[in-house]
Amino acid sequence: MRFALTGNDPIALSVARAVAAHPVHELVRFVESPDAAGARPVVAPGLRYCQSWGDLLTDPEVDAVIMGDEGEEGREALRQLVHAGKTVLFDPDLTQPIEFFYELALLEEESPGRLFPLLALRAHPAVIELQETLARGDLGRPRHVRLERQIASAATPLLSGPVIERALLTDADLLRALFGGYDQVTASRSGDPAQGYSLATVTLAGADAPQAVWTAAATPTIDQWRLTLAGESGSAVLEGDPRAGRLALTKESPRESRPIDEASNDPGPWLLEAFTRSIAESNPEGRAAGHEAGDEAREPAGPSLWGELARSVELVEAVERSVKRRRTIDVYFESPSERGMFKTQMTAVGCSLLIFTLMGVVVYLIAAAAIPLPPLLKQIFVALIFLPLGIFLIAQLLLFVTRPSGR
Repeated sequence: MRFALTGNDPIALSVARAVAAHPVHELVRFVESPDAAGARPVVAPGLRYCQSWGDLLTDPEVDAVIMGDEGEEGREALRQLVHAGKTVLFDPDLTQPIEFFYELALLEEESPGRLFPLLALRAHPAVIELQETLARGDLGRPRHVRLERQIASAATPLLSGPVIERALLTDADLLRALFGGYDQVTASRSGDPAQGYSLATVTLAGADAPQAVWTAAATPTIDQWRLTLAGESGSAVLEGDPRAGRLALTKESPRESRPIDEASNDPGPWLLEAFTRSIAESNPEGRAAGHEAGDEAREPAGPSLWGELARSVELVEAVERSVKRRRTIDVYFESPSERGMFKTQMTAVGCSLLIFTLMGVVVYLIAAAAIPLPPLLKQIFVALIFLPLGIFLIAQLLLFVTRPSGR
């Protein structure tokens, strides 16, 4: 494929360098940012420089664009490029609101272009090796997963909410890639939003996924990250520093018991390989035809992982609801509140009383016309007919007594 690069995002630059060194792919365009004129971090044969990402919209020689999140202008470029039919390899800012991910998922569904998020942790060779191990069943059925993250914070022993959310989103995407969908979240935090949190704990569960416990705490030294998987016939440990790209996998099973060699910490080649693999897996016939024709650049891009990323964002939002409500949250089921259920039940009772009162009045009028009744008995019947409705209407005043506080 023929690629273009826009922006100076480190992940995007790493992927662009991998493209420039690839024997099949080509880097053909580089969009220079106005504040970095003359800075050309990537050199490739036949590379041409552009002044604006708008030049790429109608460029027939560009099949895919590599870019990072460069603020609102970069996100507008992302929308326009996907709408124009380009494949965009995008390093997303994971602090964006969930509406941003939904918008792009819908845009990708309706547009000829495709989105491929540059998720370095998901594409790491050690993670791929662990995925293949799980697929072969070397460890048996996974029973329990624990992911411990120590985040460097020299200034204070507390972590802010956004720092925890960003780390959780990266790890939640990894857990979904390894073990499948999670749809139940139970979360707790030690601390308060104003000063920070000393410990954050999240338990993820799903019908077809092993229970996963995620913890995050501050450390005054360096970042530490450790994923421990316990299976029915073996175990595996993946540990290191994901931010620096250093991860090592150790497996213990009847078939294999050895540490996996640590890979290079440059994410560009992993991400390019993951992108190429997604194309081949989504359209193997098109890939074979492209090789026969000698024009791999015209391979259609397969579906991206953007929908998976949006589901990981949903898990992070469910964590916030779980902390607020102090209970387990079903991600894809919005349970009604106790107050809403009470109002619904009271409405149903009120409608039933109105119907029974109307029927009682009709029966009373028919009986009074057919049978002479003493005045005292008539008053008793009238009281019995209207007394339940009156009690119900008086009970509605309790709604003002149980009204929640303004906070």
